[in-house]
This record gives sequence, C-alpha cells and structure tokens, in this order.
Amino acid sequence: MYRMVLPHLLLIAGLLLSGCQFGLSGLYKDGFPGTATWTVLPVLNFSQKEGVNVDVERMITVLLPSVGVENPQLFHGASTQTHSRVADAARLRSGEDWAHVQGAGLAIGGEVQQWQVNSSGHGEVALSLHVNDGLSGKTLWSISGSSTGLPGENNHEIARRLILDLLQSLPVQKRQ
Repeated sequence: MYRMVLPHLLLIAGLLLSGCQFGLSGLYKDGFPGTATWTVLPVLNFSQKEGVNVDVERMITVLLPSVGVENPQLFHGASTQTHSRVADAARLRSGEDWAHVQGAGLAIGGEVQQWQVNSSGHGEVALSLHVNDGLSGKTLWSISGSSTGLPGENNHEIARRLILDLLQSLPVQKRQ
C-alpha cells in the first residue's frame, strides 16, 4: 500500500511547491520576460565568510542567461571595504534605487545564509533568491536552497551549482 500512496503524495507535494513558485498573477502569469531589463541587486551576506555576497552576485549575473534572461545588468555601486550587515544593507538600498531610476523591469537579489566547511570537511552553502518588480520593489518570486559538497570541494563550485539549480525554477519566458 505504501508503494502506491508514496508516489501520489510526492506528486501532490510537488504540485503544491510548484504552485507556490509559479503562482504568478496579472502581468507575469505566463512567466517573466527574458527580454525585460533585469538588474542583479546586491546580495546580503548573513554568513561568517566575508565578501562572498559579491561573488554570488557575479555568479547570478553569469548564470541568468542559461535560464533565458538575455542581458542582466550587475549593479556596480560603491562597494565599501568593510563588509558589515549595515554596509551590505546600504549597498542593497543603493542598488534598489539605481534599478528604480534605470527603469529596470525586474530586479533579482538574494541572501547568503551559510558559507562554511563543516567538521568533516564538507562545504556547505545556503542561499535564497528573489525577483522584485524594479519600480515598486514588490517581491514577485522567491526560492531558497542549500547544498553540501564533497570533502575538499570548493564552496564557490557548490554555490554555482546551487544557484543554477535555484534559477532553473525561475519562470522565464524564453524567446522562440
């Protein structure tokens, strides 16, 4: 009996999760246009490792075209030498203001929650991503995930794979 029930429960759970991610309404009910003006916002860093948020921003910018976003623009605002949460929040606010002034249709950003190597030598990365309306700042889509690598594997490689996995669920209208 469990063999028959489990696949149905997994299917229902999958549909519920996809409904949360793809439950777009109004203008974006068919997904986000890949040809829109996309801005990559500063990423907040809540991990103990300094500076990884800038690396994650660059990875997002490079990986977005693989999911149908044609010309993402990375915000190049003033970066401070001190990477405190207050400085990161100020940099994010500058990025949001810049996206608004530029008339960005969509802005993608996120947070680094974890970036470490555990006691057994496995890299661990946890991230969240979100897409905002560039003018209003309203969050239109968000997702979170985490990944653990092999012993000795570089956290940047783990993060790149995780970002790509998260972006795969981004509902983007691709050009035919």
